[in-house]
Amino acid sequence: MTFYDDVENGLVKATLILAVPRSVSTALGRALSQSPDIDSFLMQPFGAAMHEGIEPIQLIDQELEALKKVRRPTPEDPIHIVIKEMGYELETEDLAELARRCENVIILCRDPLAQTYSHAKVYEKLGGRTLADKSGLHRLRYSLGDAEQSLVSQWRGLTSHFHFLAAPNLDAADAKKEPNLIVLDGDLMRAMPENTLKRTAKKLGIRYSNRMVGGWHGLSTNEAELFSTYSDAYMSTARESKGVIKPQELPPTLSEFPHEIRLSAQANLINYTTMLASPHTVRPKLNRIFADEASGDEKGSGSPVPTALADTCPVTAYALTATASKRGKRSEEVLQAIRKKFPQYNESFGIIDSVVFAKKAQLKL
Repeated sequence: MTFYDDVENGLVKATLILAVPRSVSTALGRALSQSPDIDSFLMQPFGAAMHEGIEPIQLIDQELEALKKVRRPTPEDPIHIVIKEMGYELETEDLAELARRCENVIILCRDPLAQTYSHAKVYEKLGGRTLADKSGLHRLRYSLGDAEQSLVSQWRGLTSHFHFLAAPNLDAADAKKEPNLIVLDGDLMRAMPENTLKRTAKKLGIRYSNRMVGGWHGLSTNEAELFSTYSDAYMSTARESKGVIKPQELPPTLSEFPHEIRLSAQANLINYTTMLASPHTVRPKLNRIFADEASGDEKGSGSPVPTALADTCPVTAYALTATASKRGKRSEEVLQAIRKKFPQYNESFGIIDSVVFAKKAQLKL
């Protein structure tokens, strides 16, 4: 039987992670695979199939056949797999077919400033032409096709899939097959991994394990077999990693990027904010963004002070606060505190505010 047949027969459950590059997607997949309820983590079968010249479902079927040799699934005890895929590697038709069979779909995004900078650093390690370090951002000399268009297309694919999944696309008869949609910011995984993974596991209906943060056991099942030449370079990072790497430096500001990259980042920041404004977003409590200086909680007295999230990921912290459906006095205080502490990101904050304002105006129409 195929993957689709197994799902229809209740023998397999699937969780799909749709991401942009450098959004902590491999770390998320590997962390979730440490749950006792997850049998396997598959890395980018659609991307691998494109490079290997075979059908992506064949790769998933191969993995399921291997898992069935270990244990026999039943509707009461199905095999649960996590599939990670880059948004731009899936056509809408493929997504529609796959999403109907998935129990959950996670849209994984990240502040485009941090994501672009991380993406560039990785390409530099692989010998690509990229920015050498944060002080030398303007040494970046991509052609437009090599940088601007690829950066935009990465986000365009994910944003398109987000809108498809967030809208009621399926017929009424198939409504029960719509997946559980979750929007997650990758930097939450890094700044507050335990809290984020506990909440994500609960939304997925799987058990949390301390191994999700405390150290990963084993590789994703298909790394060695399915990614022989395609991803040896970047997979070495995943093989060496034992857990989530916490943020260590602030991302560049929009003004620090070369002109063509800046335009891409601005466009991607709009898409990023749009996704975070979803009611499906995993959103931390305000006291995990800015705590109270006196009591350590949001109800005490005293000046608000930044937590690890706001201190290392200010654009992420601002976007998650600004896009909340209900913004009270405390939310405005947090936003003001972030703007005051990180004025260098005011251009990004302004884009976020304009997207939120436009969304509210649209809802009033």
